[in-house]
Amino acid sequence: MDENEKEQHILEEFVHIHCVGQHTTSEGELCADCQDLLSYVIQRLERCPLDPKPACKQCEIHCYKPPYREKIRDVMRYSGKRLVLQGRLDLLWHYLLSLCTCAREVIVAGPTASIYPEPLFARGVTVLINKPLRRFETFARVTFRREPI
Repeated sequence: MDENEKEQHILEEFVHIHCVGQHTTSEGELCADCQDLLSYVIQRLERCPLDPKPACKQCEIHCYKPPYREKIRDVMRYSGKRLVLQGRLDLLWHYLLSLCTCAREVIVAGPTASIYPEPLFARGVTVLINKPLRRFETFARVTFRREPI
């Protein structure tokens, strides 16, 4: 599954969760407004001229018309919280890493940080530390000077 297909699948999931929760539609159906929004969003995704496609909120083009932009923001706010609460930690990682766009390195530290390293590295994490760091001096020694703990 390429990145566009993956993003389309996530958008479909977000819109479905929002529609079922906010518009009281049955589980497999979308109301007319949500179907219109999903069609518009998929069309925008397919026509994106940027490669690699950035996150929409970080894009300088802003190809969504203002009413659709506001609708998709509402959908993301509503559905994102529910998916994270259901245990979709990959979406939480996606959100947290989207905040680190200007960072030279993204460091994840903690006793379980390196259990599944490949997905973290694929999403932009550059350093994993599998021990808790309680003091800034230790953190600085490990991250800036690359000294072992």
